[in-house]
Amino acid sequence: MKRNLWHQRLLLSSLLFPLVLNAPLSQVAAQEPVTDPVIETTVNQLEETVTPSETPSSEGSQAEDQPLAPFTKADYETSSATQMAQAIRQGRVTSEQLVNWAFEEIEAKDGELNAMISTRKEAALKEARELEDQGQPFYGVPLLLKGLGHTIKGGDNTNGLTYMEGTQSRGDSRITKDLKKAGFIVVGQTNYPELGLKNISDSKLYGRSANGLDPQYAAGGSSGGSAAGIAAHYAPVASGSDAGGSIRIPASWNGLIGYKPSRGVLDQNPDRPNLQVVHFPLTKNMTDTIGLFDFFGGSAYPEIPFDPKTIKIAYSTQSPVNTDVSPEAQEAVHQTVAYLKGLGFSLEEVAAPIDGVSLMHDYYTLAAASGSFANFLSQQKRKQAIQFDEVDPTTWVLYQYSQHLDKKDTKLAWQRIHEQAEKMKQFRQNYPLYLTPSTAFLAPKLEDPLLTADHLQKIKESHLLDKEALSQLVYDQWLTALRYTPFTQLANLTGEPAISLPTYQAEDGRTLGVQFQAGMKQDRLLLAVGQLLEQAGQFYYQKPSVPAPSIPEDQSEEAGQGTVDENVESENPSPAPVDDESDHEEAADQDSNLDHSTSLEAAETDSADKDLASNDSSEAAASDPSDHQSQTKPLKSKALLPETGETSINGFWPAFVLGWGWVFILWPSKIRGGK
Repeated sequence: MKRNLWHQRLLLSSLLFPLVLNAPLSQVAAQEPVTDPVIETTVNQLEETVTPSETPSSEGSQAEDQPLAPFTKADYETSSATQMAQAIRQGRVTSEQLVNWAFEEIEAKDGELNAMISTRKEAALKEARELEDQGQPFYGVPLLLKGLGHTIKGGDNTNGLTYMEGTQSRGDSRITKDLKKAGFIVVGQTNYPELGLKNISDSKLYGRSANGLDPQYAAGGSSGGSAAGIAAHYAPVASGSDAGGSIRIPASWNGLIGYKPSRGVLDQNPDRPNLQVVHFPLTKNMTDTIGLFDFFGGSAYPEIPFDPKTIKIAYSTQSPVNTDVSPEAQEAVHQTVAYLKGLGFSLEEVAAPIDGVSLMHDYYTLAAASGSFANFLSQQKRKQAIQFDEVDPTTWVLYQYSQHLDKKDTKLAWQRIHEQAEKMKQFRQNYPLYLTPSTAFLAPKLEDPLLTADHLQKIKESHLLDKEALSQLVYDQWLTALRYTPFTQLANLTGEPAISLPTYQAEDGRTLGVQFQAGMKQDRLLLAVGQLLEQAGQFYYQKPSVPAPSIPEDQSEEAGQGTVDENVESENPSPAPVDDESDHEEAADQDSNLDHSTSLEAAETDSADKDLASNDSSEAAASDPSDHQSQTKPLKSKALLPETGETSINGFWPAFVLGWGWVFILWPSKIRGGK
């Protein structure tokens, strides 16, 4: 009798064991109340963001039994690069088909957008057919390549200068090679401003690039064509470079993610103290951003705990050069501040401890190298100096300014910059994150003028000015334009990482990002906050409606903004110069005593290919945060929160077999055929 009772208990235990084993640990933990309201709130919000990869295993079994749905043109327009690579491996689509769709989009839209300066259809299709799957994270996915500095064999290599038209690259740059290793198929090169000097893309050679969301507005710059191409669904990813905001500004205006890595963190960005140029692709979701970061060397940097109890955030809507900031930009920041405070983060309104005016004067001293470089290329190409009418006025005034500068001036500029960087280092002890608008205004109209007639005339006569007068002219002629983008240059000069996140959309459809900046090599912190906001539905395309900007009076006063200029929009402030991008710093040094080694974007890109450059004239993939629909839910990240005990041991049948196995072992031998 006792033996039979023991057998019954054992049988009951074996049946219950797999059920308990299969239960989510979060349900077990739920027996004890959650005492931390911050973590509880965040967990509850993120519990709703379940991705297809997190569905029960039974659905996975059903998916294995049923054929996968074909990958359609509509999928191409909304999917992430990670998803596209997965779809290729699943047999739902081929790389060749994706490339064909990329060209369909380009051929249908680029007549209006002018985002591309060259395409390589036959070569791209051939590469797509022949590409072998070697585990590349972005296997067979179409890619747009920035036309400045990111060279590809046979592609344009003109730096946007009219007298360099027809110049082709003899080989691939470092960033191009790395992107190909990641599995991408380059479909063409994207538009940019002359020498990458401005935050709109409007060179005399290639013309203006329009915004991918609304072509009546500017795309931004200098990676303007790259941003417009992604926004218009040419490709899910496009390469960019950033010496003063060239990734983050067009990302802000095209509703994308624009991440500028720390100096020296990734393979393409050397760890040199006087380096302001970095390279990284623009994306439309954090899954691709993090995947690219890891592939390019970021995997060596561990996750940073992202805990509301320990991460203090400073924020400001004050322009560092004392210009006005639009209500939309202020609203974008205050919306993000309110959301993070709701999660329990500590945020304090305090501006970065830097002298923005002094910083920009030093920034322009470094930028002057581009002017002398343009003249060097002219001398090499046609044995004559540049002329005023054949280059952008920006290039001309920088060339005139460069004639009065030498390496001592560059050295002193960097010395002052490093002093301000040290202040930021001290600032980081209290504020690991710094939040500002990415841009101070929404994108300008495509036809907005770059210069006033008065400034244009002064630039034309700038060869008559002395060094001090030229320095002031360079600053003054850009100041009205700098109002658009005064927040981005700081990160390049200090070397810190920064990211623009697409959180805000105005009533007229234009987008504006918020920028987070972190301490040196604290890139994982930026990726974590980006993933948190994306998962929580804080990106503009995830929000159910677009609120009109409304800054509470108390917040406006606390921000120290004073009265916002009511004529800001009607004045059409022209976009500011943000980058100093060109090619071949050693060659340029022959034309001037300036130190070009730190301020030329394309030169830094091609530094690993100097044998070629010197001869040129110049996670699961199932999540879809890139799908601009509020119901799409991206993956969770270990970096988001402290451990919440949500992990579960999935699979009823393995546990069932395990439970019955013990019954079989312990049951009397006669049940197993014994005596």
